[in-house]
Amino acid sequence: MPDPVNPNAQKTNVPTNKTLAATGGSVVGSAISTIVIYVINQHSTTPLPAEVSGAITVLVTAIVTFIAGYFTPHGAKEGVLNGASVKLVSSS
Repeated sequence: MPDPVNPNAQKTNVPTNKTLAATGGSVVGSAISTIVIYVINQHSTTPLPAEVSGAITVLVTAIVTFIAGYFTPHGAKEGVLNGASVKLVSSS
């Protein structure tokens, strides 16, 4: 039975565009943070503590992941759940 609000929405096990973008963003963010930490360590007299390096990695990865997911549009047959009313809204 098709959804009355968004008849184009289909149930599938395929990841959505936003999921794929966020996954790619986390990979890119992790690589960027590694480069940032390397550059900081090369230009400082003392290397960064492991705790600070870990915090930089988490922050950069989270920021890039959020940006990638936020700015990626929904696919043509993907719906959006509106959190306030939990109503399926058309993505077009």
